[in-house]
Amino acid sequence: VHPKFLESNATSHTWPLAAFAELIDNAFDAKAKEVQIDLLTLQNTRCLSFQDDGRGMDADHLHNMLSFGYSEAHERHHVGMYGNGFKSGSMRLGKDTIVLTRTADSAGVGLTLFPVISQSYLRAVVACSGVGGQHGREANLRAILEYSPFKQEQELIDKMRAFSGTGTLIVIYNLCRVDKYDRIELDFTSDPHDIRCPYISGGDHEDMVSYRNSLKQYCSILYLQPRMKIKIRGVPVKTRLIEKCLKHAQVDNYQPKGVRLESCTPKAFRITFGQVADTDTSGDYGIMFYRDNRLIIPYEKVTCQKQNDGVGLGIVGVTDAGFLTPTQNKQDFVRDGKFIAAMISYSKKLKNYWTNIHDTVSGSR
Repeated sequence: VHPKFLESNATSHTWPLAAFAELIDNAFDAKAKEVQIDLLTLQNTRCLSFQDDGRGMDADHLHNMLSFGYSEAHERHHVGMYGNGFKSGSMRLGKDTIVLTRTADSAGVGLTLFPVISQSYLRAVVACSGVGGQHGREANLRAILEYSPFKQEQELIDKMRAFSGTGTLIVIYNLCRVDKYDRIELDFTSDPHDIRCPYISGGDHEDMVSYRNSLKQYCSILYLQPRMKIKIRGVPVKTRLIEKCLKHAQVDNYQPKGVRLESCTPKAFRITFGQVADTDTSGDYGIMFYRDNRLIIPYEKVTCQKQNDGVGLGIVGVTDAGFLTPTQNKQDFVRDGKFIAAMISYSKKLKNYWTNIHDTVSGSR
């Protein structure tokens, strides 16, 4: 892998929380029941850790994960699509990463795989595996101890013994820094049970905490139907089921025209409209676009909500838009004809909902 590609790949996520989401998606796709995100201190260095209890990876799967552009997301409910999430996500958060993983068939530490992705030292990818012969194992171990925050083989063994079963541990170090003072980009002190982005505004108020600058808040809406527990610094994230939080909820359907859909894809896509509170200060209203259960665009304003007449203020729509194509960083959709047509239709539907709700409320007085 060319060093310049590593650098450019790290910039696909301008928003750091999007990088967290990529690594959480990996745990989701590995059928994990739980993923724990934490702050570690190794060799007097702050590190991020992601540990899940999923299926783990054997040598072939690990090699595929490290390879650029390889994707195994063929299952219907897999979130990953492009085979680039682990690389782009980990490199966005820090320059260097080590992965420890265990499958049901690799119970012994000697079969455990330790890959290192390093921009600081190797400027490339080094896959380190204990599966080879003694000479290969020793060479791999030397590379691990030289380039990772684990400086003793016993430290690796202890980490692997801490696995209660199968799973994967990702440790990201040399965390990204910003400004002239070379400060770490992420904020670990404002809330001991959260990870914040202090350089990103949470909303209209400077000190506001929202999904924009709080990992805890973002993870609470990341999945439409959560099937995995997310813990941040030891505390479970309380999921917000947005559809169930809406007042005066009404369900509508959108049927895309001229779109070729897979046989397992529904022909009409449900969208739920409803009202939320405190929108005049937060601005958190609009369409919540999910794709295969994963949040792609939060609170996208449709045309009628962008006018100055107040129409659509405080109205949220929630939909799983399986007919749209996500961009590579899974933070937007390709703005093609399908997307434009959907936005036009959603604007009309939301305006109709707005009118009906106001007529109903007025009539009940």
